[in-house]
Amino acid sequence: MLKLPWRLLYLGGGILTGIAQVILEPSLTVPLIGANGAIATILGAYVSKFPQGKIDTIMPLLILYIPMEVPAYSYLLWWFIQQLFYGIGSLNMTASDVNSANFSFWVQLLGLCIGAAVIRYYESSSKS
Repeated sequence: MLKLPWRLLYLGGGILTGIAQVILEPSLTVPLIGANGAIATILGAYVSKFPQGKIDTIMPLLILYIPMEVPAYSYLLWWFIQQLFYGIGSLNMTASDVNSANFSFWVQLLGLCIGAAVIRYYESSSKS
């Protein structure tokens, strides 16, 4: 049975999404430093490996912050929809408005897909 170290998945997801961000916008003048793609990779892997799992989160309600436990699948579905709409909204920005955050929405979606694909690959190869 193959074991996938989560740290390796985190680093690999960060590297792959960083490369994708450079390919999407090679003329960026700001550094591509951040963990958004790597975290998205881990979230995609988690939801694929543990579809019935729970995620602890903090929900803001006016001035209160309420800790909650929500199903991983619904949390990631909501997060995916948010990133999709943010990414679509960033498409009509002019070249002067473009920065690394503009393309990070698409990179986060890519990270989510990478994480899910890697876990599915490792689970299918461990069964054979």
